[in-house]
Amino acid sequence: MEGSPETRQPWNVYSSVMHNYFQQILDALDVVGGFTTGQIAKKVKPMFGTNNRQHSGAIRSWLIELERKGLVRRLDDKLPTCWIKVAKE
Repeated sequence: MEGSPETRQPWNVYSSVMHNYFQQILDALDVVGGFTTGQIAKKVKPMFGTNNRQHSGAIRSWLIELERKGLVRRLDDKLPTCWIKVAKE
């Protein structure tokens, strides 16, 4: 793979299964407004792990990874955290 880890898309370093999860997260954030991690997790299928807590935890870790890549951001510093997709300029 070309480019440094900072410039690659996050799914380039994962399997196609992981690409599917990342894409579903970004698709869930395509609408106007912010969503909590739990709301996003409900839209992402199939469930990762064996229960809702594991699935939401995985979604949160992937949201943080997407945030590092500049693709999503937190709406504000309030809890629960709401996420929005970063508009491409």
